[in-house]
This record gives sequence, C-alpha cells and structure tokens, in this order.
Amino acid sequence: DVQKLANKLGPDGLEPAKYEAIVTQEKYPKLKVTCPGDVPDDIPAAMPWLMFHRARDIGLVGAWEDREGVRVDTMAQIWPADMEPFFAVGAALLGDNLDWHEAMWAHRAFLRPLLDSDVRLGPMAALTLLCGLCAKEPGEHGLAVDAACLAIDDGRLGTDILSDIIKFALKTRFFNLVRLAARLHTIGEVSEAHRYVSLIALERAFEPQFFAPLSRGLSALLEFHYNSSVELGRALRWEPAREALSSVRGSSKSAKLAKQLLNLDGDYQPASVKNYLLQQRVLRAQQWQARGP
Repeated sequence: DVQKLANKLGPDGLEPAKYEAIVTQEKYPKLKVTCPGDVPDDIPAAMPWLMFHRARDIGLVGAWEDREGVRVDTMAQIWPADMEPFFAVGAALLGDNLDWHEAMWAHRAFLRPLLDSDVRLGPMAALTLLCGLCAKEPGEHGLAVDAACLAIDDGRLGTDILSDIIKFALKTRFFNLVRLAARLHTIGEVSEAHRYVSLIALERAFEPQFFAPLSRGLSALLEFHYNSSVELGRALRWEPAREALSSVRGSSKSAKLAKQLLNLDGDYQPASVKNYLLQQRVLRAQQWQARGP
C-alpha cells in the first residue's frame, strides 16, 4: 500500500522529510542534521534527490569536493523545487568546519543558491545561512551576508526567521556569537531597514532561558543591539527581552550593557523602514512581471 511504499523510499520519497538539527557532545561539539526514515539501498533513477540523505548521514564529504564548488553547484540543480535536502547537507558540512580547521573551499557553494530570490528560506536553508554567518572563512561569511541582505529586501528573511536562527545559536551555544554580531552589524550598515530587521530579530531572540548562564560572546550581541538602538533612537520595550536582561547581574561587560539597554529612551517609528520594504516588494513584483510568460 501507499504507506509501505513511503516507508521503503524513506524521507522525501512520498512524504517530505522532517528535519531536526541538534548539537551532540562527542569528542567535541558537533552539529548534526537528522530526519526519521531510512534511505533505500537502490535509489530510483527518477528520485535522485534521495542521495542527499545518504550523503548527509554517512558523510560523503569527498563527493562534494572541488575547489570552485562546481560539483556542489551541479547538485543544487537536482531538485530546485525543494532544496531543503540540499541545504541539510550544506548545513552539516559548513557546521562541521566553522572554525576553518580544514580548507574546504567547495563548501561556500552551498550558500550560493541563497542569493536567488526564488529559493525558499526553509528551516534547512535558514540553518545553512546561520552557519555561513558564523563561519570564520571570509568567502563563506561574505556570501552569507550578501544572501541575508538580499533576502531582507525580497521578503524571504524577516524578523521571524532571523530571530529563530539567532535563538538556535543562543540555545545550542555552538556558534560563535562574536562573529554573528559582526555579521549583523555588516547587514545593518546596508540601510535603516536592514538595521531595524536585524535589531528586532535579535531582540525577539532574547529569552530568559538563554541568559543562565551567560553565553560566551553574548556581550557582542548586546553591544550591537545597544548601538543600533541608540542610532535609531529606540527604547527596548519587548517584555521577554527586558525580563531576560533584568536577570543579568554582576559587573561584566554583558551586565553593564544589559543595564544600559534597559535604561534606553526613545520613541522610534519605523515608517521609513516600512516604505523601503514595500518599495522592494514592488520592485520584486516588477522583476517577476518582466520575465514574461
């Protein structure tokens, strides 16, 4: 029956894969992307995308390796209608080399599809973006910043998705928060709208559970939030964030910044941000119309 066939084909056979990203503690912390179901030994020729699950599970790193990432670019064309399996591999490989322990030049190619406004920012695409933003290698984090800026313009990356990946970074304590803060700062330099989206996303990610104990590098995120708030003339009024910051005690840099954030004053109104983003949506619609039938 249909259910038996679905079980035989595994994830993305008849039913979409249900991914989960976790950080395991083995010899060292490791980002893993899992999903229930087994990939068949003989992958049907008409379903080549199933190979992504095998590559992710058993780590066929060599299959993706060439300096320019041509093989990765080719793999990205296998199933353009749903690139989540592709990005699940990308997140796993990028996440395993955030500190550039090995010169994996091809891995930056997993970020290139994110520059396409037609590529949906699903959970695995968003995780790949987070890995790129927190990567040490300039080529990787440069592509990630460009992709984030474009995605804010075209509406794929709003405060909801950006806040979710920041929360994941705070929850897992796996990602370098100093690098993340630096990338948010770079994104925020593009326009007032980019700064506002980055600021609100970060603010929504501040929850009490992520502040006990304080994460390493948290002060860099707080500093970005403070400087951006001062520049925009905006007070912090999101109650969960205020509760989280109120829990920070002591004389550390994070504690001092938390106090400064709580004492900010201002009545910033994002009218210009809304106008800018609306104009970008209109531009996007015009580009679509120009394509013709």
